[in-house]
Amino acid sequence: MKRAIPFYLILLLGLPSLVPAKEIILSSTMRKQLNTFFSNFSEAWVPPFQKGKMPNSTLIQFGIMHNVINNRKLIHELRDGNGALTRQYVEQSVKKYFGNAKIVHGTIPGYRYTNGQYTFPLGDGEELRFAQLTKLVDLGNQHFRASVNEYIAPNHFEDVHALENEWKRLPEDERPILRAIMSATINKVTEKGKSRYILIEYVQVKTFE
Repeated sequence: MKRAIPFYLILLLGLPSLVPAKEIILSSTMRKQLNTFFSNFSEAWVPPFQKGKMPNSTLIQFGIMHNVINNRKLIHELRDGNGALTRQYVEQSVKKYFGNAKIVHGTIPGYRYTNGQYTFPLGDGEELRFAQLTKLVDLGNQHFRASVNEYIAPNHFEDVHALENEWKRLPEDERPILRAIMSATINKVTEKGKSRYILIEYVQVKTFE
Protein backbone atom coordinates (compact mmCIF):
# COMPACT_ATOMS: atom_id res chain seq x y z
CA MET A 1 0.00 0.00 0.00
CA LYS A 2 1.38 3.38 -1.00
CA ARG A 3 1.66 6.10 1.62
CA ALA A 4 0.52 9.64 0.97
CA ILE A 5 3.38 12.14 0.71
CA PRO A 6 3.42 14.46 3.75
CA PHE A 7 2.67 18.08 2.85
CA TYR A 8 6.04 19.32 4.14
CA LEU A 9 7.78 16.96 1.68
CA ILE A 10 5.72 18.33 -1.18
CA LEU A 11 7.03 21.79 -0.36
CA LEU A 12 10.62 20.56 -0.02
CA LEU A 13 10.55 18.55 -3.23
CA GLY A 14 8.95 21.36 -5.22
CA LEU A 15 6.07 19.18 -6.41
CA PRO A 16 2.97 20.88 -7.87
CA SER A 17 0.79 22.61 -5.31
CA LEU A 18 -2.31 20.82 -4.05
CA VAL A 19 -4.11 24.15 -3.63
CA PRO A 20 -7.10 24.31 -6.01
CA ALA A 21 -6.86 26.78 -8.89
CA LYS A 22 -8.53 30.06 -7.97
CA GLU A 23 -9.58 33.01 -10.10
CA ILE A 24 -7.91 36.27 -9.11
CA ILE A 25 -9.93 39.44 -8.69
CA LEU A 26 -7.87 41.96 -10.64
CA SER A 27 -7.24 45.55 -9.65
CA SER A 28 -7.21 48.16 -12.40
CA THR A 29 -3.44 48.53 -12.00
CA MET A 30 -2.76 44.80 -12.31
CA ARG A 31 -5.09 44.47 -15.30
CA LYS A 32 -3.28 47.26 -17.14
CA GLN A 33 0.09 45.75 -16.25
CA LEU A 34 -0.88 42.39 -17.71
CA ASN A 35 -2.57 43.97 -20.72
CA THR A 36 0.77 45.59 -21.50
CA PHE A 37 2.63 42.32 -20.86
CA PHE A 38 0.47 40.33 -23.28
CA SER A 39 0.44 43.12 -25.87
CA ASN A 40 4.18 42.55 -26.29
CA PHE A 41 3.37 39.18 -27.86
CA SER A 42 0.41 40.19 -30.00
CA GLU A 43 2.19 43.22 -31.48
CA ALA A 44 5.21 41.03 -32.35
CA TRP A 45 2.97 38.43 -34.02
CA VAL A 46 3.99 35.61 -31.68
CA PRO A 47 2.17 32.47 -32.93
CA PRO A 48 0.61 29.89 -30.60
CA PHE A 49 3.02 27.42 -28.99
CA GLN A 50 2.90 24.66 -26.39
CA LYS A 51 5.10 24.52 -23.31
CA GLY A 52 8.68 23.65 -24.23
CA LYS A 53 7.96 23.80 -27.97
CA MET A 54 8.71 27.43 -28.88
CA PRO A 55 10.48 27.41 -32.29
CA ASN A 56 13.92 29.02 -32.36
CA SER A 57 12.85 31.25 -35.27
CA THR A 58 9.95 32.62 -33.20
CA LEU A 59 12.32 33.59 -30.38
CA ILE A 60 14.59 35.41 -32.81
CA GLN A 61 11.72 37.20 -34.52
CA PHE A 62 10.24 38.28 -31.19
CA GLY A 63 13.61 39.54 -29.94
CA ILE A 64 13.96 41.70 -33.03
CA MET A 65 10.38 42.94 -33.44
CA HIS A 66 10.04 43.80 -29.76
CA ASN A 67 12.99 46.16 -30.04
CA VAL A 68 11.84 47.62 -33.35
CA ILE A 69 8.49 48.49 -31.76
CA ASN A 70 9.55 49.44 -28.23
CA ASN A 71 13.28 50.26 -28.30
CA ARG A 72 13.77 51.98 -31.63
CA LYS A 73 16.88 53.76 -30.36
CA LEU A 74 18.68 50.40 -30.33
CA ILE A 75 18.09 49.92 -34.07
CA HIS A 76 20.91 51.15 -36.30
CA GLU A 77 19.51 52.44 -39.58
CA LEU A 78 21.70 51.48 -42.53
CA ARG A 79 22.23 53.45 -45.72
CA ASP A 80 20.22 50.95 -47.76
CA GLY A 81 17.14 51.58 -45.61
CA ASN A 82 17.44 48.38 -43.61
CA GLY A 83 17.82 48.21 -39.86
CA ALA A 84 20.45 46.38 -37.81
CA LEU A 85 20.27 45.01 -34.26
CA THR A 86 23.05 43.29 -32.34
CA ARG A 87 22.41 39.83 -30.91
CA GLN A 88 22.77 40.91 -27.28
CA TYR A 89 19.55 42.95 -27.47
CA VAL A 90 17.70 40.03 -29.00
CA GLU A 91 18.93 37.82 -26.14
CA GLN A 92 17.96 40.37 -23.49
CA SER A 93 14.40 40.67 -24.79
CA VAL A 94 13.95 36.91 -25.03
CA LYS A 95 15.26 36.41 -21.49
CA LYS A 96 12.97 39.14 -20.12
CA TYR A 97 9.79 37.67 -21.60
CA PHE A 98 10.57 33.95 -21.98
CA GLY A 99 13.02 33.27 -19.16
CA ASN A 100 16.00 31.06 -19.95
CA ALA A 101 14.84 29.96 -23.40
CA LYS A 102 17.96 29.24 -25.44
CA ILE A 103 18.51 30.94 -28.81
CA VAL A 104 20.55 29.47 -31.63
CA HIS A 105 21.46 32.56 -33.64
CA GLY A 106 21.20 32.38 -37.40
CA THR A 107 19.41 33.71 -40.46
CA ILE A 108 15.64 33.21 -40.57
CA PRO A 109 13.12 34.40 -43.19
CA GLY A 110 13.14 38.21 -43.26
CA TYR A 111 16.11 38.55 -40.88
CA ARG A 112 19.70 38.02 -42.00
CA TYR A 113 22.34 37.19 -39.39
CA THR A 114 26.02 38.09 -39.95
CA ASN A 115 28.87 39.15 -37.67
CA GLY A 116 26.78 39.10 -34.51
CA GLN A 117 23.91 41.21 -35.76
CA TYR A 118 20.61 40.92 -37.59
CA THR A 119 19.66 43.07 -40.58
CA PHE A 120 16.09 43.46 -41.81
CA PRO A 121 13.77 45.85 -43.68
CA LEU A 122 12.34 48.74 -41.70
CA GLY A 123 8.77 49.84 -42.21
CA ASP A 124 5.90 51.51 -40.40
CA GLY A 125 2.97 49.33 -39.38
CA GLU A 126 -0.45 50.18 -40.75
CA GLU A 127 -2.34 48.63 -37.85
CA LEU A 128 -2.07 48.37 -34.09
CA ARG A 129 -2.13 44.97 -32.43
CA PHE A 130 -2.73 44.75 -28.69
CA ALA A 131 -4.11 42.39 -26.06
CA GLN A 132 -6.39 42.50 -23.05
CA LEU A 133 -6.57 40.11 -20.14
CA THR A 134 -10.09 38.81 -19.46
CA LYS A 135 -9.43 36.24 -16.70
CA LEU A 136 -6.52 35.17 -14.48
CA VAL A 137 -6.42 31.93 -12.49
CA ASP A 138 -3.82 31.13 -9.81
CA LEU A 139 -2.45 27.61 -10.42
CA GLY A 140 -0.10 27.67 -7.43
CA ASN A 141 3.72 27.87 -7.24
CA GLN A 142 3.70 31.30 -8.94
CA HIS A 143 2.09 29.90 -12.10
CA PHE A 144 -1.06 31.42 -13.60
CA ARG A 145 -3.41 30.70 -16.48
CA ALA A 146 -4.72 33.71 -18.36
CA SER A 147 -7.49 34.20 -20.89
CA VAL A 148 -6.44 36.87 -23.37
CA ASN A 149 -8.17 38.68 -26.23
CA GLU A 150 -6.01 39.83 -29.15
CA TYR A 151 -7.22 42.88 -31.08
CA ILE A 152 -6.38 44.75 -34.27
CA ALA A 153 -7.07 48.49 -34.47
CA PRO A 154 -6.14 51.50 -36.62
CA ASN A 155 -2.56 52.57 -35.97
CA HIS A 156 -3.66 55.83 -34.28
CA PHE A 157 -5.93 54.07 -31.77
CA GLU A 158 -4.91 54.80 -28.16
CA ASP A 159 -7.64 53.60 -25.77
CA VAL A 160 -6.17 50.10 -25.46
CA HIS A 161 -7.21 49.58 -21.81
CA ALA A 162 -10.88 50.51 -22.30
CA LEU A 163 -13.51 47.77 -22.27
CA GLU A 164 -15.32 46.72 -25.45
CA ASN A 165 -18.57 48.42 -24.44
CA GLU A 166 -16.66 51.71 -24.12
CA TRP A 167 -15.52 51.42 -27.73
CA LYS A 168 -19.13 51.46 -28.97
CA ARG A 169 -19.11 55.25 -28.87
CA LEU A 170 -16.53 55.24 -31.67
CA PRO A 171 -17.39 55.07 -35.38
CA GLU A 172 -17.51 51.45 -36.49
CA ASP A 173 -14.39 51.73 -38.65
CA GLU A 174 -12.44 53.12 -35.67
CA ARG A 175 -13.22 50.29 -33.26
CA PRO A 176 -10.76 47.48 -32.48
CA ILE A 177 -11.56 44.11 -34.03
CA LEU A 178 -11.24 40.92 -31.98
CA ARG A 179 -8.71 38.75 -33.82
CA ALA A 180 -8.25 35.78 -31.49
CA ILE A 181 -8.86 34.39 -28.01
CA MET A 182 -5.78 32.88 -26.39
CA SER A 183 -5.08 30.77 -23.31
CA ALA A 184 -1.69 31.56 -21.76
CA THR A 185 0.34 30.06 -18.95
CA ILE A 186 2.67 32.50 -17.22
CA ASN A 187 5.17 32.25 -14.39
CA LYS A 188 5.97 35.04 -11.91
CA VAL A 189 9.71 35.14 -11.29
CA THR A 190 11.84 37.30 -9.01
CA GLU A 191 15.43 38.30 -9.81
CA LYS A 192 17.54 40.77 -7.83
CA GLY A 193 14.50 41.77 -5.80
CA LYS A 194 12.34 42.57 -8.85
CA SER A 195 9.39 40.51 -10.05
CA ARG A 196 8.12 40.00 -13.57
CA TYR A 197 6.11 37.51 -15.61
CA ILE A 198 7.42 35.20 -18.31
CA LEU A 199 5.37 33.40 -20.94
CA ILE A 200 5.39 29.59 -20.71
CA GLU A 201 2.64 28.57 -23.14
CA TYR A 202 0.38 30.40 -25.60
CA VAL A 203 -2.49 28.39 -27.04
CA GLN A 204 -5.13 29.57 -29.47
CA VAL A 205 -8.67 28.95 -28.26
CA LYS A 206 -10.51 30.65 -31.12
CA THR A 207 -9.65 32.79 -34.13
CA PHE A 208 -11.83 35.27 -36.00
CA GLU A 209 -9.67 35.73 -39.11
